[in-house]
Amino acid sequence: MTDDKTFLPTEQVTRVNLAITKTPDGIAAGVVLHHDYKPHCIMSLWLPTLYGDSVRQAIRYICAKVLKHVDNDTRLVIYRSLNPQFRKYRELQENVGIIAKQYGIDVRFIYDKSRLKMREAMFLANDAIARKSSIIDGDL
Repeated sequence: MTDDKTFLPTEQVTRVNLAITKTPDGIAAGVVLHHDYKPHCIMSLWLPTLYGDSVRQAIRYICAKVLKHVDNDTRLVIYRSLNPQFRKYRELQENVGIIAKQYGIDVRFIYDKSRLKMREAMFLANDAIARKSSIIDGDL
């Protein structure tokens, strides 16, 4: 695991931009994984209401799903989102961190208000709403 004072090389860090939109029919998420500042994997996810309608639960589920798609040499995953649930980042780090330890990965969460950085993820979330299905495309 990484210490807060330890700096890792960029090839060991995966950055994840996450946009989530709640609708009456379900929850849509757009996810873009960046490895070494290049897109590595994109996800356009649709979670129907039968999985529950809690955005906080959806975030935990999505973050756990993302961990399955990071590179083997990744030691740190940084999740960035403009969703207000990311303001309580310590709770998310605690919950998702338990799952991440199984992969030997440390996680960090950042609440970021910049819509420009989230543009691609927001497009993917809107696409999931229109499609009502999930698509994951890795190894870009």
